[in-house]
Amino acid sequence: RSLLRLIRKFPAMPFTPICPQDAVREGELRVFRSGKRRVLLVWPKGGELKAFKGLCPHADFPMDAATFDGEAMICPRHKWRFDATSGKCLKKSRSDTFRAYEWRIASGEIQVKLGKKKKKKADKKATKSSGKKAAKKADKKARKKADKKAKKKAKF
Repeated sequence: RSLLRLIRKFPAMPFTPICPQDAVREGELRVFRSGKRRVLLVWPKGGELKAFKGLCPHADFPMDAATFDGEAMICPRHKWRFDATSGKCLKKSRSDTFRAYEWRIASGEIQVKLGKKKKKKADKKATKSSGKKAAKKADKKARKKADKKAKKKAKF
């Protein structure tokens, strides 16, 4: 029973179709979109296909114009090099790493398990502050209403 509860509470994330199976060849890097998300597919020479989040882990910059030399992905913004097999930054002083996605080939297409979209810190702050603003506004409105009622009672 406890296993069933866990499965219901945390259902398996579905795989999302990204592109046809033959869209990426060995030695290539391509960025695809799934809704608002970017998925970077890279196939290092002599290695296997890898799927990563399509934004630079250092600057959150889109990797659409990234270059690839067969072994390393090069960010178009700051020219940092990232290992195509692990996603780790090749600069010794940096620990930035691309977020790797689980992938599979099914029905002739490459599918990626994207997982839940995380809210950015700015979005979280906006939600919190808008919640506070809404509460303040509601309090102010309720006080005005109570004052009006009190004035009406005072007149009679």
